[in-house]
Amino acid sequence: MKKIFRYFFFTVYFSLFITFLLYIIQYESPLYSQLKNYNYYSYQNLISGSAKIIDGDSISIDGNEIRLYGIDAPEISQKCFDNDHNIYKCGIISKNHLAFLIGDNFVKCFYQKKDVYDRYLANCYIGKDNINYKMIESGMAIIYNPITNNDKMLHNLEDNAKRNKKGIWNGYFMIPKSYRKYNKY
Repeated sequence: MKKIFRYFFFTVYFSLFITFLLYIIQYESPLYSQLKNYNYYSYQNLISGSAKIIDGDSISIDGNEIRLYGIDAPEISQKCFDNDHNIYKCGIISKNHLAFLIGDNFVKCFYQKKDVYDRYLANCYIGKDNINYKMIESGMAIIYNPITNNDKMLHNLEDNAKRNKKGIWNGYFMIPKSYRKYNKY
């Protein structure tokens, strides 16, 4: 009977000790503040392979059309103005920039759902580099819904691109969403 009693208390104390250690490691870690709000189940589905570029914010992998989540690039037919008021084909340039970023690299896209056009909404990567972020950072795309998008990294990258007049921020352009509205996309 003493052995069972001793075993029971040992198990209880050991479990409490492990729980306490895990609590300290988890909640005292500097990474916890960044991780606690992350939804680990949001983007668990994967499409990967060689990408075909559709436009500045869309690719296709093995016949699966993928929209880069959270960003909006100029449409292929869209034109912008540079700082000297010269017209240029910013939609084509944005597509070409995405093609340059991806090259022949293996692309991994993590998605949660499809949009109303049956495209996968995804965060795509080459190695550890987030392609969505790279398009914003270069100024070749903007945040899709800046008011509802709470991705601080996207906002910081876009603010930096604006401040440094990168890509389309080096002149004047119509917001791609507005361009689609007025040009029946």
